[in-house]
Amino acid sequence: MPWFIGGDFNTILSSQDRTGSDINRQAEMVDFVEAIEDCGLMDPGYDGSDFTWAKNGLMERLDRVLISETTAQTFEAIRVTNLPRIASYHGPLFVRCRPTNIFTGGKAFRFQNMWVRHEGFRDLVKEDWMAPTEAEGILNLKIKLARIKSTLKRWNKEVFGNIHSNLKTCEENIAEAQAEFEGDPSARNRTEVNKQIAEYILLLKMEEDFLRQKAALRWLEEGDKNTRFYQSWVKQKKIRLRIHKINANGCELTDDKAIKESAVEFFQNLLAPSYPELANPDLSLLQRLPPWSF
Repeated sequence: MPWFIGGDFNTILSSQDRTGSDINRQAEMVDFVEAIEDCGLMDPGYDGSDFTWAKNGLMERLDRVLISETTAQTFEAIRVTNLPRIASYHGPLFVRCRPTNIFTGGKAFRFQNMWVRHEGFRDLVKEDWMAPTEAEGILNLKIKLARIKSTLKRWNKEVFGNIHSNLKTCEENIAEAQAEFEGDPSARNRTEVNKQIAEYILLLKMEEDFLRQKAALRWLEEGDKNTRFYQSWVKQKKIRLRIHKINANGCELTDDKAIKESAVEFFQNLLAPSYPELANPDLSLLQRLPPWSF
């Protein structure tokens, strides 16, 4: 079942959650962070005021909403708004959730950094890019980009598949190869064990590239590889990047359809501006040419 845990936690997560005091609360923050991680909770972010509690010049974000991993999978969008403080030192929290909709459109193309670790990547791109298109200029570039995108998507599905599933399969292959080597410690079986281990290390680095890119982290501690913390960071980033509203031409748009239409209109005006229609030519200005005589 999805879980929402919200209210006044009477502590903060970082120094940015507090202003108006220099008291060191580092120990409290560390305890709070560890409790959130141990419980497998995520902070979906917020909009509105940066602080939910204020008194005598001291302002803090003491009130927040935390969600479980199941909650993030159950709802397409979760939005937490910090409302103004009126009758209390604390400001109320307004939580809105949108159920997941079935999307029939295609997925956006994203270049995966892990592809460059594959030995056949460079030759694949070079061969596909150098193939003729029978076009010139910007049309030639457009055709090449569309073609390489299709090729990379197909290649990713055939070669990589599910990187996490491939790692599990590779672990099973290593266990099997090691069992063969223990029963028959020959040079051939030793080579097979080393081969499977090398492939596993490569896949592990590819998975690391994949998770690093999804989480958009510029750092990666050695102990954070393939942990629940790192996986939850990826999911939490996805939740926080959700666009809930935009300002367009002085108006605030919150409806998904209106936001999409505004984005389409902006890029249409940017990339394909409309030009005034040309008036019909006055053909009477042309003189009749005499027929050619041979």
